[in-house]
Amino acid sequence: MRGNANYRPAHDLGERAASEIIQDKNVLADDELALFLTDDAGTKRFVVEPEKPILMTTSNYLQQLEAAHRIQSADYIFEQVQKAGRDPPSHDIFAGHAPEIRDAVRNILIKGHE
Repeated sequence: MRGNANYRPAHDLGERAASEIIQDKNVLADDELALFLTDDAGTKRFVVEPEKPILMTTSNYLQQLEAAHRIQSADYIFEQVQKAGRDPPSHDIFAGHAPEIRDAVRNILIKGHE
C-alpha cells in the first residue's frame, strides 16, 4: 500500500486500537489483561472494565524499566525529552493498581532482561 501514491495512513490508529481494548468488553478474554501506556490523565473515564487495562504513563513505564535495570535512568530520559522542547506529564496512574498487578508488570520487565 505504501507504494501507492494515493495511500494515506489512518490517523491515530494506535490510539483507536487501544481505545477499543479499554472500551470493548469482548476484545480480551477473561484471563487477559492489556498494558496501556497513556499520558492522558482522563483515560480512566473511558475504561469499561477497570480490571482489564493496566494503565501506565510514560513516566511510570520509564520508572519501572529503571527499577528492572532495563534502562540506566528514567530521569535522564525525561531531561532529554524536556531539552527537546517536550513537556511530558509526570502524574502517576500506575500506583492505583493492586499490588499484585504492579508486581506482575515488574516481573515481566525483569524477566525480559534475563
